[in-house]
Amino acid sequence: MALRESKAFIKENLRVPTKALDRSFLMSAARTSMSSKIIGTHSDFFADIAVRAVLGIKRVGGDGKDRYPIKAINVLKAHGKSSAES
Repeated sequence: MALRESKAFIKENLRVPTKALDRSFLMSAARTSMSSKIIGTHSDFFADIAVRAVLGIKRVGGDGKDRYPIKAINVLKAHGKSSAES
């Protein structure tokens, strides 16, 4: 019962539509999700790449809702260079 009530509260009061978020919130979320010792020094660089990639594949479905087909993003690596260059 408490679980149902908490889910209902979150849906009604805490949920924010993605259209209401601007780029700074998306950058912050990307930086937080990719925080690690390997890319920590380049977190702004990689967060910008991730946000640009996701916003670049945005499609509007037949029902008028925005869709982000994440599988459409391809990652290419260049071996032997620094993390920012690859």
